[in-house]
Amino acid sequence: MAGSSDEEIEGAVIGGPRVHNDTIHLADCDEAWPEWFAREATRIRAALGHGALSVEHAGSTSVPGLAAKPIIDIVLTVADSSDEPAYVPALEAAGYVLQIREPEWFEHRVFKGPDVNVNMHVFSRGCSEVDRMLMFRDHLRENDADRELYERTKRELAGRRWKYVQHYANAKSEVVAEIMTRAVRPRYGRLVVLNGVSSAGKTTLASAFRKARAAVGEFWFLVGIDDVLSKLPEQWVDLGLAGGEGPHANDGMRFEAGPNGVTLRVGTVCRRLFEVYHRTVAAAVRSGLNVIVDDVVVDDATREDWFHVLDGLDPTWVAIHCAPEVADQRERDRGDRPIGMARVQQDVIHRGIPYAVEIDTGTLNLDDALTALLHGLALA
Repeated sequence: MAGSSDEEIEGAVIGGPRVHNDTIHLADCDEAWPEWFAREATRIRAALGHGALSVEHAGSTSVPGLAAKPIIDIVLTVADSSDEPAYVPALEAAGYVLQIREPEWFEHRVFKGPDVNVNMHVFSRGCSEVDRMLMFRDHLRENDADRELYERTKRELAGRRWKYVQHYANAKSEVVAEIMTRAVRPRYGRLVVLNGVSSAGKTTLASAFRKARAAVGEFWFLVGIDDVLSKLPEQWVDLGLAGGEGPHANDGMRFEAGPNGVTLRVGTVCRRLFEVYHRTVAAAVRSGLNVIVDDVVVDDATREDWFHVLDGLDPTWVAIHCAPEVADQRERDRGDRPIGMARVQQDVIHRGIPYAVEIDTGTLNLDDALTALLHGLALA
């Protein structure tokens, strides 16, 4: 909250702030805090779908080892936080309550949670305050001296009596500003994830993108799900191909018939491969490499693992679409994919992904699809 006077605080809090007139309770770091955030993040993404551009854990509860008020600070980025009809009704339906509205300060909104005590801060895409909050979090996670300085200051201030809790938060501004002079955002690489059904044209588009960027002297590391699945021996696969059913397919990857039709089942070994793949991508981005990923988010567990390991890396998700009949024909032409694999994936893979760009390779030729991708990434 930007306001510091009683009048500003009272004007921003819907219905008026609760008078505290007491000291501030700080709890020792609790291992449950990240789990509480993860549960809320899942609920937020389920409520907003693609409208939740990013959901980040911020504040003191996001820093291991740091004492904090036991309130989970969440930073939600939407397209335009001033456009309340685009997200407020959906969040309210999920149990969140709009508590603070600050149109003069980054169009900031704050919601309280339905059960866990949370402060969900809502900002627009590209807001500098989001970068500042995450930079402060990342610095405290890495810098022991500043983390200890911050905790000492918090404890000293928490022992005083405050009319409003916001007064305590505002009193930390001086030490926060001091620490921020030493905080440097790591120079991570850029991450682009192309997600679409099998045979949607992702690999061809990703390869064309890498070639186009190489022509202007920019290196991009291209990695994809096929790189991972090629490590899965045929004994761990049952996808209806000529090789037949692998004896260990239950631990790998297989099609299964169920009451709602055929589904793709990911077993224990394949799941571990996916987890290694996701963490390899994250490590490459953290090392400073630009990475473009050619992926198929095959189920909800895969999506949630991506979200977990890419936290703080600001991925750009790109939906690659094509009509089912187009994918079917491509599968026939390829001969190395079971016919209908794309149809099996169609209803699952785009669920809950916060796309920034969407491209239909069934209606665009390769050159036009590449142009759309470059424009969507502000590279053209």
